[in-house]
Amino acid sequence: MLNVVQTVAIIAAVLVSGYAIVVTERNRRLDASHARIERVLAAVIALAEAALRAQMHPETELPPFQVAKLRLGAELKVVGVRGFEAADLMTRPDQPEAVVRQSEQAIIEIGERLNRLD
Repeated sequence: MLNVVQTVAIIAAVLVSGYAIVVTERNRRLDASHARIERVLAAVIALAEAALRAQMHPETELPPFQVAKLRLGAELKVVGVRGFEAADLMTRPDQPEAVVRQSEQAIIEIGERLNRLD
């Protein structure tokens, strides 16, 4: 009788350990996904800020605006997350006004993606 109880206890311990491993791996993947999406969000916000500054001071703020556009484009490629159409559209126009208009939709899109991960 003791052997059956010991066997059941061992099986239960193995199942609990296996579950803990699966949950840990899932959390690690979620954290990695969050980090990738947050990198894109930071680049979107930086580009929106640079676009606003370029609108106010086009003679001095256009180069930082171009750099922020390049950064967002690079982040989208490096991160490899698909489905950020609004963020991708922000990298195309050369007019800061168009980028500012697109930024709200891009931030909403990223926020929705982060909410789906939770």
